[in-house]
Amino acid sequence: MTTDSSDLPEAAQRRLGEGAFSSGLSVNDFAACLEMGLEPVGLVQGFCAMQWGSYGVGLLQRGVTPYGGSAGGYLENYQCPHGGMMGGEHRFWGQNYQQTWIENSWNEGFSSAYSRMLEEAGDLHADGVVGVLDSQSSLSEAGIIEFHLTGTAVRLKGAPVATTPPWTTYLAGQRLAKLFEAGFAPVSVIATVSSIRVWA
Repeated sequence: MTTDSSDLPEAAQRRLGEGAFSSGLSVNDFAACLEMGLEPVGLVQGFCAMQWGSYGVGLLQRGVTPYGGSAGGYLENYQCPHGGMMGGEHRFWGQNYQQTWIENSWNEGFSSAYSRMLEEAGDLHADGVVGVLDSQSSLSEAGIIEFHLTGTAVRLKGAPVATTPPWTTYLAGQRLAKLFEAGFAPVSVIATVSSIRVWA
C-alpha cells in the first residue's frame, strides 16, 4: 500500500521524514528482526479521540429492550431468586442486555486508530508492522476516550516496494522468529469487545 504523505498530519510527516527514526523494539527484538531479514524503518502510530455521550437507561419494564440495547442482541429477563422479596436490594425481576452502542463505538475508535497506523506504515513502504501495542485511556471527565496504537514498521530486505497493505502482529523479534520457524506468518491483529449491562 502506498500512501500520499500529504494525507498524513503535519506532525506525522515531519516525524517520518527525518533522517533518524525511532523504534518500539527492544535491542534483542531489533536484532532478531534483522536476523530474519526484516529491516525496521520507523515507529508508526495511530490515534483516535472520541466523545461518548451519556446513555440513560430510564425506567426498565419487563420485556422492553432498554435504550442502548440492540434488536437481535443479547437480552435476558429473569425472576428475582429471593422468593418475591421486594426492597432496596431486591426486585421482582432482573435483566441482562447487550450494550451494542458501546461495542460499536469501541470498534469505530479502535479501527480508526488502526487504519491511521497503517497509513503511516504505507508512507514508509513497509511490508509489515511488528510489536503492535494498543491502549485506551480517558482524557477528561467529559467522556472523551483516546485510542492509541503503535508499532514498528519493517521492510523485507531485498523485496520490491510493497503494493499491498502491511501485515501486522503483536509479536516482535524473538517471539515472531519462533512463529516463522513453526511455519506460520502473521496477517493482522484483531480485537473486539463485548459489553453486557446487568440490571439486578
